[in-house]
Amino acid sequence: MEKNNQKSISILWVYAGNLSTALNKATWISTTKALRRFGCDVSLLSNEENGKKSIEGVEVECFSSSNVYFLGKLIYHLKVIKVIFHNRKKLDVVLFHPESGIFLLPLIFLRKIFHRTRPLFVVDIRTVHMASKEEMNWRMEIRKIYFHFIQWVFNHYIDGQTAITQRLADYLHIPHQKCWGIWESGVDLELFEPCIQQRDWSHIEQSVHLVYIGTLNDGRNVGVFCQAVIKRALAGENFFLTVIGSGYESQSIAQLANEYPTILHYHQPVPHKDIPLWLSKAHLGILPFPNEVKFQVSSPIKLFEYLASGLGIIATKIVPHLDYLGDSEFVFWAENSTIEHFETALQQVWKNRTYLPELSKKAAIKAQSWSWEEATYKLYQSLLKGLSQ
Repeated sequence: MEKNNQKSISILWVYAGNLSTALNKATWISTTKALRRFGCDVSLLSNEENGKKSIEGVEVECFSSSNVYFLGKLIYHLKVIKVIFHNRKKLDVVLFHPESGIFLLPLIFLRKIFHRTRPLFVVDIRTVHMASKEEMNWRMEIRKIYFHFIQWVFNHYIDGQTAITQRLADYLHIPHQKCWGIWESGVDLELFEPCIQQRDWSHIEQSVHLVYIGTLNDGRNVGVFCQAVIKRALAGENFFLTVIGSGYESQSIAQLANEYPTILHYHQPVPHKDIPLWLSKAHLGILPFPNEVKFQVSSPIKLFEYLASGLGIIATKIVPHLDYLGDSEFVFWAENSTIEHFETALQQVWKNRTYLPELSKKAAIKAQSWSWEEATYKLYQSLLKGLSQ
């Protein structure tokens, strides 16, 4: 695929939160790097302390706001609107996410009133709002209503939309003429490749180290998987699981780790640049997600990071895992996200643990198809397509 001498696009990319602390910042940081390599003029905005700063090598323009939730969002987006106004003559695209919709959509109507053709407003959708029972409260109910409403508005009035998967676009009923394209998650191959050489396989017959890195919200069943690991370890299969992340399950997992320190370790979230270090200490990555819409329409970043670091995977049989992993030898499948099915998968791992070093090589080869460079090129082509219509 030819990526040199591409047409430049002027993009203002609005991140609605604090990008410095975002666990999934790679989506914005790595993609911005790649877009700039393609020759695009990309300004990335974040809601944090005022000023320009470098986040993992990418210059980001930051604007502070109030700590009061809605007031803070309003103040931040008023500053964003000011930036858009000052750069309106050079911008091709304002790229944003559903959280920003209520604040930025009025600009579309103003642009039409003044008979301007640029900038075009494009919403990029990476997930659906779906809180677990544990998280549901009146605030979450309001968020749910907002996201349903704003998606209806997007489908009727936005200039264009991009989505993380075709399944997500179908689920949201995005009209064909407004769906500019699909671009999945990816991985920074150079960042994670050193894990392959650093990993220690010398004691694989005695102990298998597992890892989960990510959010502990949204009913992801990490706690259920922890219980399965503890049961198999107590039955004589020497597993050790490291869980890194935050969310409503954090406290219960930390308590389990205190009770079973030789089986389970819990750690607070770590900077993205430190994730390879933790993955290099493990032999298998964990994807224990349930068969629910939120996960069915996703493109899991952690899956690609596990593969790029040379990790085999224990995964549930849900659509995205099957789509990306299929019949890969390095996957140990759990039919469902229950303790019993996780135990069955763990038993298979233990039985085949001496083959894990060989399976690791196959996982790393598989990762080559899912770089951020490839994902970003799909976004770039989507924006070109939309701008040409």
